Amino acid sequence: MRIKIASEIQSKKEQCSTGNTRIMRDFSQG
Repeated sequence: MRIKIASEIQSKKEQCSTGNTRIMRDFSQG
């Protein structure tokens, strides 16, 4: 159970980091 939750949190963190990098890239270009 804990391992599953930890993996889900890790995946969410990765999604947030990729989203932030994409926003920052668009912001720098704009």
